[in-house]
Amino acid sequence: MNDDRVPTTASTGTTRDAGNGGPAAPPDAAAEIEVFTTRIDTIFGATFVLLAPEHPLVSRFVDEAPDPAGLRKRVQAFRALDRTDRLT
Repeated sequence: MNDDRVPTTASTGTTRDAGNGGPAAPPDAAAEIEVFTTRIDTIFGATFVLLAPEHPLVSRFVDEAPDPAGLRKRVQAFRALDRTDRLT
């Protein structure tokens, strides 16, 4: 999508700002998750964080789930998807 009416930053998702990152964890968490955002002011209102199925903490969450076998199967199916299919 390179319509002359759409600024380059809107069509490519790129900005001049490199973004900010840092650890995030709820007060009772046993682990921190590194987060990245180009709008650091928005992270304070975050209500959830989505992890890629390849993230090391996913295996830990699977082991602690009420149905580890079922969740493991869903994670493996998601890992098998290509990037485009993961977004739909």
